[in-house]
Amino acid sequence: MSQIDRYFERYGPAYKWWATGTIMIATISVVLSTTIVNVEIPAVMGAFGISAVQAQWISTGFLAAMTATMLLADWANRAFGMRLTMNAAMGIFLGGSILGGLAPNETVLTLARVVQGAAAGIVQPLAMIMLFRVFPPASSSYRRSWRRKPGTGSQTAFSSRVISSQIQWASARV
Repeated sequence: MSQIDRYFERYGPAYKWWATGTIMIATISVVLSTTIVNVEIPAVMGAFGISAVQAQWISTGFLAAMTATMLLADWANRAFGMRLTMNAAMGIFLGGSILGGLAPNETVLTLARVVQGAAAGIVQPLAMIMLFRVFPPASSSYRRSWRRKPGTGSQTAFSSRVISSQIQWASARV
């Protein structure tokens, strides 16, 4: 019996929805943290009196650390278990967020963003692993999903291209 099956026994059918909600909150936190700093780079430059190159390292450090640690997610999952890995990664992410919020200078802020990025690199792939374990491919909800319908992706890509070209054409006429 797998760990997921034990959780289903323990918590009932609501377990998959609680797990999905938790995964969504973690993923949204990581995704927002990835992009939100770019908006505030001018404010950070003014607050710390640094150049644009130094301020850009705040965002670059996050992305580099996230990319470097993505490959560790599977190893950490196998070595420590899914639940401990996710909790530890989110704890480290939260610690990096607090450190960044209390940063007295740009060096500490950049270090905090690197810590956040390292944790985010584990959270993002682990979230997908968790979703596929909670909703295995053989489940009926997976079979009903829009991703499994042939042509959906190409239709979406085609319609977005048509809409964007119409917007560009209309704006060119003005």
